[in-house]
Amino acid sequence: MLIGIISDTHDNIFVLRKAVSELKKRGVKTIIHSGDLCAPITLNELKDFKVIFALGNVDGDVLSIKNKLDSMNGVFLGFGGVVAIDKKSFAVFHGHYNFILESLIKSQEFDYIITGHTHKKRDEKIKRTRIINPGCMYTTHENSFAILDTERDAVEFINI
Repeated sequence: MLIGIISDTHDNIFVLRKAVSELKKRGVKTIIHSGDLCAPITLNELKDFKVIFALGNVDGDVLSIKNKLDSMNGVFLGFGGVVAIDKKSFAVFHGHYNFILESLIKSQEFDYIITGHTHKKRDEKIKRTRIINPGCMYTTHENSFAILDTERDAVEFINI
């Protein structure tokens, strides 16, 4: 299964639309967003996907974000949570508290940990757990997202 992984969109609709176009071309149906969406209206760009979302440290109007995700049949994880996709376990956490991220990694309970916050790409396997940070869509940084192929356990980063 192909899963789109995005983070730190920071309301950058212009770049997000490019990512959405590429995700659709590749047949991605599910997106994990690991926070810093910012405004709930940004979720309109993801309406054609099943969205799994964890809050970041700059997400505003949390109730509206949750309500929008509910109306899209999305999954709202609050400030982090666990989901199973394609018989794989995922912890999704923005990453703004490093001690929580390190605890998730040390637990070795998850196949994948999806994070963000640093605006830097990361693909690292520590024992059984693969940590993925797709980078960001913030205006002052290199813009990127990732696609995870769960069948092959392969990650591809796409620069926008």
